[in-house]
Amino acid sequence: MGVRAGCIVEGFVRGDDDPNDVQPVKGKQSDKGKTVTLGQLAKEHDISLDEDILVIEKKARYCTHLSTVDTKQYGLPQTRERRYLFVWRSDDPADNLGEYIQLIMDHLKTPLLHSMEAFLLPETDDRIRCFREALRSGGGQMVARERAKEKDFFDFPLSGVKDLAYHLNYREKYGINELSRWFTKWGTGGRKESPPNFWPELMAMWNMRRLDLIDCFSATLVRDAISRDPNHHSVTWDLSQNVHRTNVRESNAGTSGCVTPGGELLLPHLGRTMMGVEKLLLQGIPFGRLDVGSLSEVQLSDLAGNAVSSFHPHFLRVE
Repeated sequence: MGVRAGCIVEGFVRGDDDPNDVQPVKGKQSDKGKTVTLGQLAKEHDISLDEDILVIEKKARYCTHLSTVDTKQYGLPQTRERRYLFVWRSDDPADNLGEYIQLIMDHLKTPLLHSMEAFLLPETDDRIRCFREALRSGGGQMVARERAKEKDFFDFPLSGVKDLAYHLNYREKYGINELSRWFTKWGTGGRKESPPNFWPELMAMWNMRRLDLIDCFSATLVRDAISRDPNHHSVTWDLSQNVHRTNVRESNAGTSGCVTPGGELLLPHLGRTMMGVEKLLLQGIPFGRLDVGSLSEVQLSDLAGNAVSSFHPHFLRVE
């Protein structure tokens, strides 16, 4: 509940009442200083622990304002919903700094001027070329051989993968046959077929759970109210999440899914995953001004996922 044991209760506020309308705790004069549990206090005064606010006596008075923001409302084509709590010290019960803060947040909102594609590197960029070469290297081939040894994903408990239930439920919900693998045609022993624009060396890195997620999402996208071809339509699929925890497409066309630490955003229309430096750009961080030469691809992605979105009105793209 966030209440330290031994605190002195000043009162409580009902539901959506004015936060300054504190109702005192009723009790006998002899009850002052009495120690009670939070449950006893709530029961005696009919306090809802889900809706009401408990007011504690403090040496200083602090005010708070909760603001909900989404990165795509501030010029960056990424669905990243966050809630920020502003806290300040004030002894004035009529302090309206929270309203002023919200006015600033609303004033800073700006429409999206560029789609996600404007923040992606061209296929001829050296960073993409080096990444593909790394996938074809000895380390990449070793990972591909280990993937080929995995047990059949649909053979639980032999496969040991507990995520199968989510995939079966998803296929049943959207009317996708259990053996329908038309996009990747994955199977045991590393068998799969690469769509025309996919990197085969990257597909070799993916386990069967990821491949089945691609098949599930591609079938759902084709069956959408407006049928879309994943080979050509701009979407992002987070392969690091389970099939029920990520979106087939964002509500805004040309908008990326949320950049997270360890996230693996697939761009099916480009046949590759999003690079770490591209994730930094989607966070509003111009990587060209950072010394990131010694960071690996995983470290760059984690750096972007842990960062706070930073938007400047004049920020468009850094080559």
